[in-house]
Amino acid sequence: DLPIMDFLDGMFYTFHGIINTVGSDTMIRYATIKDADAIYELICELEETAFDKDIFFMHYKRNLKDDKFIYMVDENSGVIAFGSIYFHYPLHHCAKIAEIEELCVKQTHQHQGIGSKMFTALCTSAKEKGALQVELSCNKTRQIAHAFYKKQGMMQQHDKFTYPLGKEQK
Repeated sequence: DLPIMDFLDGMFYTFHGIINTVGSDTMIRYATIKDADAIYELICELEETAFDKDIFFMHYKRNLKDDKFIYMVDENSGVIAFGSIYFHYPLHHCAKIAEIEELCVKQTHQHQGIGSKMFTALCTSAKEKGALQVELSCNKTRQIAHAFYKKQGMMQQHDKFTYPLGKEQK
């Protein structure tokens, strides 16, 4: 195994186990290399596609080592949810911003409070890392997800535009 958790040392212990409201058999923790297959399956389920595994695993391993990313999983006899944050410093904020890149829960475990728990864990971690605010983008077709984020207290203040530069990944 690669030493991928080094940058989280200390923060892992302050966060680990404090958010455990769904049940005693489930716990949010930081993701490791051993979670790659389960996270791959969750992301493919979320995007309704099968990504190239080699490319996915290459990006996953690289991001685990980068302190601009935090990956978390909710575990209950296996990984049932995944969330990720990316930190950046946009000039128009003059501050550290956390962006939720992914937040997904296995379809068989949805509507049980796990998504809310993961959202809270991601926001707690972002605050501990000194972020001014949390942002995210969500596909415009995911109306249920939009309602979920609004229920969590997020405000829809912007539209995101994309421009394809080459071969589509899906």
